[in-house]
Amino acid sequence: MSVVVLCPMSIEHKAVSRELRRAGLSRVPVVQTGIGREAVVRAFEREFARHGPGALYVLAGACGGLRATDDVPPIARVIDEHGRCRRPFGAADEHAGVTLVGVDRIVATPADKRALAEATGAAIVDMETHAFAAACEQRGAAWSVVRGVSDTPEQTLPPEVLGWVTPEGGTRGAQAAADLARNPSLVPHVVGVVRRANRVLPKVGRRVVALAREWVERCAAAPTSQGCASRPRAAPIPIGADATAAIFFGGTFDPPHIGHVELPRQVRAWYEQRFDARGTAWLVYVPAARSPHKDGPPVASGADRVAMLRAALGEGGESGGPVERAVVWEDELGRCDAGPSYTVDTMERARAWLDAHGRVGVRMRLLIGADQAAQFHRWRSARRVIELAEPLVMAREGDAGAALSAVRESGFWTTDELAAWRERVVPVGTVEASSTAVRAALREGRSADAARVLPASVARYIEERRLYRP
Repeated sequence: MSVVVLCPMSIEHKAVSRELRRAGLSRVPVVQTGIGREAVVRAFEREFARHGPGALYVLAGACGGLRATDDVPPIARVIDEHGRCRRPFGAADEHAGVTLVGVDRIVATPADKRALAEATGAAIVDMETHAFAAACEQRGAAWSVVRGVSDTPEQTLPPEVLGWVTPEGGTRGAQAAADLARNPSLVPHVVGVVRRANRVLPKVGRRVVALAREWVERCAAAPTSQGCASRPRAAPIPIGADATAAIFFGGTFDPPHIGHVELPRQVRAWYEQRFDARGTAWLVYVPAARSPHKDGPPVASGADRVAMLRAALGEGGESGGPVERAVVWEDELGRCDAGPSYTVDTMERARAWLDAHGRVGVRMRLLIGADQAAQFHRWRSARRVIELAEPLVMAREGDAGAALSAVRESGFWTTDELAAWRERVVPVGTVEASSTAVRAALREGRSADAARVLPASVARYIEERRLYRP
């Protein structure tokens, strides 16, 4: 298993190459990409075509400091300004590592750095890693990042500096000399950045050496060639070996009520009657970290919501008895950020996990309500969601026509796509229950009203934990 190192600038390339040679790893390719996200992504695509998904791709170089930190801080996660969060190979523990935020602009002044740190919680910043990480994960490639802080939170990075670097990552010495001659006040800023870069970049190289050795050791111990490859990480999906289909049902389940238990059971029975003669479809409940369709995070903790879901499935809903072939998948709750849970990301991880674990034949379906179907065109990457997990739409008896009318009125879907939506509607019974109403009843001291729509085990759990109280 190979390691490929990408460095935007020539000074970074030289420092990292020198440390790899000293460590006896001169065969590790170090590629000078040029500066900026587009250049880095293009270079990654070229290297991926050569080395494939079995390699570890490492982006190494300098970055800006937003908070006081080590010269080359261990990185726990990479985020962007849109809430996406990713963990690199070899990621540090949350408490020991820092957050790197990728942006599409220069963050030059102490005031700008302070504002970005407060807005994101990040300690360091660059303009490439977020795009690089996204490109790697799209290809199913393992990736990591090593960054050394070249300009501290208190230092100003003169905007002229970008003009001193060629698109290929080299240096325009004559331009730098001319700018400094015209504006001598730049000298102390530039000297501070250069001195610090000369100190931290060898440390970056040594960290790359350690990362490369860790990758090689892990791959040597892996039982197959895929053992150390890194797709977007997913928690194990605890379905049985007999599963031919997985029906994913996402929500906050804050708290889960009898409708969350009874209606999916009806949908599965309908699905197995039409599509699965073996009767081995599994229900997979996916509690969200935070729904993109709701204003704030769930009231109950992730652990409490998982415990309530398991209690509900163990007891059953109106029909009574445990719900067979129903599991809770905690993948969303294990994500590295608290941002919204987008279905397309979750389904990508689910498909990757199933394929990587010999479950290519398991068909994925997505259980949604009629109101969600009407707004499905607004979901992130809606058509990609359907490719991964075709929806099953719960509609009350007699409401199927209204649900399809709402889908048609969006104007988003083609004629063929509308025809496909008609085949996705599942008639279900009526369960008058709402998590919002349950929380309101509990806040107002009306426990008996709440208990009427909760499995008894969930009501007991809420009472014992005193959840949703004022």
